[in-house]
Amino acid sequence: MTNTNYTITEEGVIKLFGFRGTFMHVLERPKFDSDTADKKNKYEATILIPKKEVKLKKALDALIAEVQAEAKIKCKPEMLCLKDGDDSEYEEQHGHWTIKASNAKKPALTDQNGLKAKDDDGFDGDESIYSGGHYHFAIGLWAQNNKWGKRVNANLHAVKFAAHGERLASGGGADYSDAFDDDDSL
Repeated sequence: MTNTNYTITEEGVIKLFGFRGTFMHVLERPKFDSDTADKKNKYEATILIPKKEVKLKKALDALIAEVQAEAKIKCKPEMLCLKDGDDSEYEEQHGHWTIKASNAKKPALTDQNGLKAKDDDGFDGDESIYSGGHYHFAIGLWAQNNKWGKRVNANLHAVKFAAHGERLASGGGADYSDAFDDDDSL
């Protein structure tokens, strides 16, 4: 299934073109309650899909239903990777559907010129990977049915930088370099 801003391959890979990302933890694993990234933490990104993308939402709903049917599970809406951003505590997610995609393996990263990144080989992550930028994402849906519950999750396979966008504070990408001027002191 091909549209202008998404493609779904026969293998079930969902390619999303030009969508904003937030919580872009794709260069390194996220750090939470410590100074070092925990190897249990996964590389992740949250994809913002404007609610006007009705065809895409219907296609994602159908894929999620298919994954549940194949796994013979039924998930509550809060157990799906596709969520209503209006219910989020983060204002920039309002007016969007959101997909949190993650992977224990580092996703393939590509800059706007098609150059692939390998660890720290010169890929300019600070300029290309940040919350608020526009990206092409390749994700896959999968069913979880274990002691941690029944869910439909999204694997993050690849991220390609598409265009710059306004930085979002929720993903840690806000620029505070001019927060204080020379007159600020105690």
